[in-house]
Amino acid sequence: MYKECRNILPDGSRCHAVALKDAAYCYHHDRIHRALRTGNNHQQPATVRL
Repeated sequence: MYKECRNILPDGSRCHAVALKDAAYCYHHDRIHRALRTGNNHQQPATVRL
């Protein structure tokens, strides 16, 4: 048996990827949650000037 990623997708379903060892999320979602927790979110929202 393996742990599944705990991330909830926008449509309300869960990510069914395998969670990393000793982590709650898969590789993709672990990187996102880690960046949000530590404040290292380098992705800036796009701005469009009209």
